[in-house]
Amino acid sequence: MSETCPERRRCAPRPSQWRAGLSREGARLPAGLLPAPSGGRTRPLLATGLLPGDELGLTVEPAGGTAKPTTTPILVIPLRA
Repeated sequence: MSETCPERRRCAPRPSQWRAGLSREGARLPAGLLPAPSGGRTRPLLATGLLPGDELGLTVEPAGGTAKPTTTPILVIPLRA
């Protein structure tokens, strides 16, 4: 079931979880699952081992996460030095 969404926006199906991952030289590396939100916000995720040129991506996964991403990233951020 989908949550109510503002017009022209896609919302994550419930239950779901955000999964962070790194892209490095064509390889995808897991960076962890974001903690479940409380009061509409989630705690920060501390990712280590980041290198200049990496890209940080977020995917929406089934609750509990997955071993590998199952969706296209909804956000990709290039990381700089």
